[in-house]
Amino acid sequence: SCRAFSRRIEHATLRFLLELPGVERVQCEFRETERNGPFRDFLDALSGERPSGSVELARERTLAHLPPTYHTIDMAPELTYARSTTT
Repeated sequence: SCRAFSRRIEHATLRFLLELPGVERVQCEFRETERNGPFRDFLDALSGERPSGSVELARERTLAHLPPTYHTIDMAPELTYARSTTT
C-alpha cells in the first residue's frame, strides 16, 4: 500500500528476505498500471533500470543500495521458508 511505502517497510522486508540464509536474489514481477508508480520507482532505484516484467534483485547490489530502515522483522518460530529452485 502507499502508506507502507512511505514508511520504508518495503525496504525492511526486502532486507529481511535477502538476509535469509542461502538467498542470493529476489525476483519481482512488475506490471505497469496507473497506480503502481511508487513500486516502479522502488524497483528502478534498486535495479538501476526501469522495470518491465520480471525484475531480479541480486543480494549484494541490493543490500548496498537499501537505505537505513527503522523497522525490524522477525519470522514466527512456527514458520519456515522454502527457496525456489527455478531461475
